[in-house]
Amino acid sequence: MATLNFNLNEIMANFKQKMTFENIAILGVLSFLFAFSAFLLTRANLHFLEFFDISRADIVAGKFVSVYSILFILMFSATIAVQAILSYRMGKYSLISFPITFITSLIFFALTSVYLAQVFVAFSIFLLGLGYFAAGVKKEDQKSFWKFWDVFGKSLMILVFAGFILTTMRVSEQKSLIFSEIIGSSYDSMGGVRQELVNTCANLVANATVPNSVVEGYLNNSVVYTILNQTEKDAMLLQTSQMLKSGLKSISDAMKSQNVADIKLNQTEIAMVTEVAKGLPMVDVFYNYMEFVVALAVATIVSSFNFVIKLIASILAYMLTKI
Repeated sequence: MATLNFNLNEIMANFKQKMTFENIAILGVLSFLFAFSAFLLTRANLHFLEFFDISRADIVAGKFVSVYSILFILMFSATIAVQAILSYRMGKYSLISFPITFITSLIFFALTSVYLAQVFVAFSIFLLGLGYFAAGVKKEDQKSFWKFWDVFGKSLMILVFAGFILTTMRVSEQKSLIFSEIIGSSYDSMGGVRQELVNTCANLVANATVPNSVVEGYLNNSVVYTILNQTEKDAMLLQTSQMLKSGLKSISDAMKSQNVADIKLNQTEIAMVTEVAKGLPMVDVFYNYMEFVVALAVATIVSSFNFVIKLIASILAYMLTKI
C-alpha cells in the first residue's frame, strides 16, 4: 500500500511540475479550438439523411465546400497541431486534454443532434489517441515535419475507423428509411430523364408513318369503300392517311405537354416501389449489406479529408516548433 501511495504521490508531483503556465495556456487554446471546431461543424448544417437524397446531391456537395466547412477543417487542423505540441511538452500527462474535450462533446450533445454528438466524441477519442502517439516521439524527432506527418497519419486512422463504426450503427438503425430515401430521391433526380424519354417517344409518334397498304386493308372492311371507283378510292385513301397523320401529331403534342419531370411519388408509392425494388436480386443484395457499403463509402470520404487535415496540421505543428 505504501508503494501505491508513493507512486501516486510521484505521479501527482510530476503532473504538477508539468502544469506550468505555458502548458496551461496551451491546454486552454486546445480547448477553445476544439469547441470552436465543433461549433463550426454544427454551422455547416450537415444532416445524416441528406447524404442519401440523390436529388439534393449538388446542395450537399456545396455544404462540403462552404465557408463553415473550410473553417472547420482549418480549426480542426489547428487543434491537432496544438495537441501534438502539448503532448511533446507534457508527455503522457497531456492526456488530461481528453476529459476536457469529452465534456465539451457532452455539452454539444445537449445542444445538437445525437449523430453530431457522436462525431464530437469520436473527435475527442481521436485527440486521446493522438496524444498517446505524440507522447512517445523521441525528443530529437519532435521538430521533424515528417514525424508530425507520421504521427498524424497513424492517429487519423482512428477517425476512419470511428466513421465506419458510427455509420454502420446509424444506417442499421434507420435501414428501411434510408433505403426508401434513396429510392424516392433517385426517382426525383431522374425527372429530366423522364421528360426526355417522353419527348423522344412523342417525336417517334409524330414521325410515324402508316403504310397505304395498311390503311387500304382497313378501308376494304367498309362496304362504302368497296363500291367506290378507283379515283374515289384514291381520294378516300389520301384523306384517311392525312387524318391518321394529324391524329398522331395531336397525340405527340399531348405527350409533350405533360410535365412528367416534376411528378413526385408520395410515401405510399415510394413504399410500393421500394418493395418491388427489393425483389430484384442485385438490389436485394445491396439492401442486405447496405450499412457496410455506406460505411465503406463514408470511410473513404473521411480518408480523403484526412489527407488535407494531415497536411495542414503538419505544416502548422512544424511552424509552432519554430516559435
